[in-house]
This record gives sequence, C-alpha cells and structure tokens, in this order.
Amino acid sequence: MTLARILVFETAPGAQAYLGWLEDHVDDVIGNARPVDGLSVPDGTIVFVHQPNPCCHSETRLVLVAWKDSDTVKTLEIGGQVVKMSSCPS
Repeated sequence: MTLARILVFETAPGAQAYLGWLEDHVDDVIGNARPVDGLSVPDGTIVFVHQPNPCCHSETRLVLVAWKDSDTVKTLEIGGQVVKMSSCPS
C-alpha cells in the first residue's frame, strides 16, 4: 500500500504549521510510531515508522514521510509486507 498526498495551503507558514502538527500527532495518523533518524533526507523532512503489533497478524509496518515545499506539504504513507527494516534503518 502506498498513499501520496499533496496539500496546498494559502501560505508557507500554514504549510509549516501543518507539518509541525503532523509531527506532533503522528500516532493519530499511523498509530504508535517513532522517528527514523540517520537517513539522508532534505532538511525539514520527517520520517516515522510504525511497527506492527506481534499479537495482530494482519497489521503491517507503516512508514510516513512528509516534507514542505513553500506552501505545499507532501506526504507518503508506505505499508505492507514489502516495507523492510533494511529500507528504513532503526
């Protein structure tokens, strides 16, 4: 599963405010998640990973990536069995 979104705001500060909200509320978006550090991504890009609960066999790993470009916020949610930890370092 891959979901891409482009959100256009009236102002760049509005886009920045949304990106800050997303970072503060990532658990509401993809569940219990932690930031992924050590990636080579542009400044201001946020990357979070949600690990599946071992008790829930149908739950999969989810990765959320978001960044701002002027008055636009772009997000990618990537999930499923194909998301390997070697692709998203701990």
